[in-house]
Amino acid sequence: MSWSRYGKKLTDYRDCIQHYVPLDFGSSLVHMKRLQGGVWSTSLWIPDNPEAKSKGEYKFEERIDSLTYGWNVTSEMLDIVSAIKKEVQNRGSGPE
Repeated sequence: MSWSRYGKKLTDYRDCIQHYVPLDFGSSLVHMKRLQGGVWSTSLWIPDNPEAKSKGEYKFEERIDSLTYGWNVTSEMLDIVSAIKKEVQNRGSGPE
């Protein structure tokens, strides 16, 4: 479940950034919005389709914010690590 929800897309982003089109060379979209009180909100959108492997074919229709995406992936990884740790501890405390 975790792989289908996060792993495949994360691998596509890694491949895209490392091998095809680095996102820091004009391939991302920065969206700024002025909020109440003069505060600005900034989102760095990453492509919906990193598997396209082409700057010209990227789509940004889903408005995926890089910070939010990174936070969700990190949270998922922490859940996986916690589950592994719990399983290891349970096996270590049981009869041999």
